[in-house]
Amino acid sequence: MNKYKILFLLVLLVFFLLNLITLDRSPLPWLDEVFYADVSHSLSIDQGYKLTILQHMIQEPVIYYGPVFFKLQQWMIGLFSFTPYVIRFLPFIAGIIIIILLLPAMNNKVSILYVLMFSPIFIQSSHSGRMDLIAVLLTLSATLLAFYRKHTIVNALFIGLLLMLAALTTPRAVFLFPGIFSYVILKWIFGEKEKGSFTTTLLYISLYTLPIIAGVIIWSYSATGSAFGFFETISGVNAGNPHIGFHASFLRKQVDDLITVLFIVHLCYQLITRKKVTLLQWSIVFTYLSFSLFVREAGPYGAMIYPFIILYFADANTGPLTKWGTVAIVAVFLGVFGIKNALLIQEWNLRNPKEINKLMSGYIPESSNVMASCRYYYPLKQNHVNVTIFDQYAAGKKLETLEYYMNQSFDYIVVAYNDTANYFVKELVKSNYSELTHITLDNKGIQIIPKSIMSRLPKQILGGYNGLVYKRK
Repeated sequence: MNKYKILFLLVLLVFFLLNLITLDRSPLPWLDEVFYADVSHSLSIDQGYKLTILQHMIQEPVIYYGPVFFKLQQWMIGLFSFTPYVIRFLPFIAGIIIIILLLPAMNNKVSILYVLMFSPIFIQSSHSGRMDLIAVLLTLSATLLAFYRKHTIVNALFIGLLLMLAALTTPRAVFLFPGIFSYVILKWIFGEKEKGSFTTTLLYISLYTLPIIAGVIIWSYSATGSAFGFFETISGVNAGNPHIGFHASFLRKQVDDLITVLFIVHLCYQLITRKKVTLLQWSIVFTYLSFSLFVREAGPYGAMIYPFIILYFADANTGPLTKWGTVAIVAVFLGVFGIKNALLIQEWNLRNPKEINKLMSGYIPESSNVMASCRYYYPLKQNHVNVTIFDQYAAGKKLETLEYYMNQSFDYIVVAYNDTANYFVKELVKSNYSELTHITLDNKGIQIIPKSIMSRLPKQILGGYNGLVYKRK
């Protein structure tokens, strides 16, 4: 192992420990995370794939993601407890393993892995309690087996099993699969022709595909009683909130787009100068095109494609473009990383999950019906309170949403000072609620970020758990 890989592993160790410490404090709990956490919680108490926090919107079981992620989270909750730390732990570990898996493939191009390590959206995804990086880990493992291991029937079946598990973690993972299939086909077309190579290629593709089809059909029968019920459910959900379909999100309007820009510029340079683009690189291009064409950016989905773009550079020429592009991107990402961690240090006590849990148990009795900001979901749920969270996408946009909430008999309303739904709450509390108390966590953090910069940051990421509790009159 060369000195650059040893240095990288040391940096990764520090990165791992730092993120392990901050895992339950950044980010504050948000809509997607508590959505998935709630389904996992329901599963852990034998209520199936039930979502309890948005019952006015979703009454049916949440089966359209597949069972893998929720079963893993159910196991974690049963083994430990239901806390933000536990819910975020597996996605975080998946992110670290993804980086480690890519290391052997990079040879003398280790520096490009710093881009992935400090990618803001990759870090956010590893802290978010979402299933995306679990699916990426499964798909990337299958991809590395297909690219770097000898093709055998056993390997092909194992690759198919990994892809099946990824597809049953989130349907978006399917759009990461084309790289594996295209690699096998391209290898047959452009590789050395051998007797029976077409039949062998067809066999491997079949062995990749059959476990996916079998797994999805078994899950569909188990969840809906029909072989096609799973697909019908996905279609119905996607029609109302389209995240999958022909959308063409080649760039995702995030600072992490710098990774994609470097990838596209490098590919164009290779083609213009007529330098060889390897089969592995073309396979990654097909993966990028598939994911970009069919997965609309409505969340942190870029984190799913970036590990594969990094893998593209495993076969890339390390010229000045790659070297200086990598340095520039890492510099930008480190700047973002520094600002986020400075904010975290500054608000450390405001984000203390144990302290807010203690305060909530004193303010709100068990079995109360409460409407709350997402960030209060965990302490309320831990204190056996019935929680409904603000439908922040519809709040203020749909009159019927406001009317629904006003007609409910919530015992308490809990809202963060900087919640985007705060204006929405003011309408609700006008006649039926009175202010009970302010939630105030003592902040002993050091002022690191100047107030002039703080004033420009998105308000919803500030203020920690401080907020207001209203009680029905």
